Amino acid sequence: MKRKILIVGVLLACFLVIQASLGWAETLRETTIRVSGVVTPDKCTPCHLSFDAFENPNLIFKHSYHILVRCQSCHFTWPHLPGQTIKPPMEVCFNCHGLYHGSKGIIAKGSCPVCHVKPGIPKDHTISWKQKYHKDENPAFCVMCHTPAFCEDCHTKENVRPLPSDSYLFPGFLPEPGLYVEVDPKKMGPKNGCYACHSDKKALAAASSKAYVDKEAMRQSPHGDVPCVYCHKDFQYEVPEKVYPYKYIAGLACKNCHDEKKGIDHRKEYDVYRRSVHGKKLLEEGNFDAPTCASCHGGHDIKDLRKPEEKAQFHLDGYSVCGKCHKDYWNSYDDWYHGRAYKKKAPDAPACWDCHGAHDVYPKTESESKVSDKNLAKTCGKCHYGSTGIFAGYGEAIHTRKELWKNNPLYKLERAIIERIFGK
Repeated sequence: MKRKILIVGVLLACFLVIQASLGWAETLRETTIRVSGVVTPDKCTPCHLSFDAFENPNLIFKHSYHILVRCQSCHFTWPHLPGQTIKPPMEVCFNCHGLYHGSKGIIAKGSCPVCHVKPGIPKDHTISWKQKYHKDENPAFCVMCHTPAFCEDCHTKENVRPLPSDSYLFPGFLPEPGLYVEVDPKKMGPKNGCYACHSDKKALAAASSKAYVDKEAMRQSPHGDVPCVYCHKDFQYEVPEKVYPYKYIAGLACKNCHDEKKGIDHRKEYDVYRRSVHGKKLLEEGNFDAPTCASCHGGHDIKDLRKPEEKAQFHLDGYSVCGKCHKDYWNSYDDWYHGRAYKKKAPDAPACWDCHGAHDVYPKTESESKVSDKNLAKTCGKCHYGSTGIFAGYGEAIHTRKELWKNNPLYKLERAIIERIFGK
């Protein structure tokens, strides 16, 4: 009997030890922290139960002030290393602070006393700063504190040649994750800090889906090496003179791009566009619903029309380019030889702009229009060699096939016989 009790006791003890071990292992598993990759909240909260466990007598700072900002938006690398803590450089703060976010206004105040207990002059701004040779300094960083005018006024007094306005466009600063060292922003140069929030779907949960930018897809696009603020020029560090809708500023930014080395000069297309029916509606009438460059070509998902395969894809995307605005014309583009063939993805069928023009769209009643009575035969002749005015007369049927068919005497007779026999 005693032996049985002893055996049961040993088994029970073993069971309890095993359970305790499993529980301890589970606890270890739950508190294991990966100190690599992107800095996410699940890696921080096991230790930082209090977000405000931060003390620096020189800064007015609390993590709770940034509760809507995710850890990786500021901490681009794992912050804790043996013997040191890597803190985000101040340039990272300016991804939000002091930035006028287009028509949304300023995100967070950027003046020195907002964060610094005793604001002072930066260490690299010596007493002889004006005499110091700072040509190699990147002027984009200057606008975190100064306006471009502040710099240029000094340059004028010192007989220094003015810098191009784009020199003062600051795209923010956010290095790639995974750098286990402190970084020197001045040596690395500006980085697209917009990605701190705009490449994170969770951080944008309450925003429009259009606010999200796929960082990797963007880098593979024709604009992969273009800083965000080169298009979004209303995202800057001084009060805008006038506030416009997002699509107006970014949508027309193409006109600012001209690179002789790459053989690009979009000013030519813009000059044609501004005289077109679309350009006049936007630029002269102030109709912000009128299409911009980006409305047709796309923004972050723009196609590179220098590549044959992407140009072919764009050619078949007539609905997104034109049809989403001109739905009546898109639906009536239904004749056998053009519309139906195009909608069946025939590569040689004409897209809307093959006949109506692209940047140079005009009302049919104006002589500049490619489908005006004056130019229609020439437009048809691009595909139909030797086209004449009589041949071009078929053009009327391209958008009115159903109406013409209903008015056809033979069709009317057929319908009358059917209705007579079978009723309506």
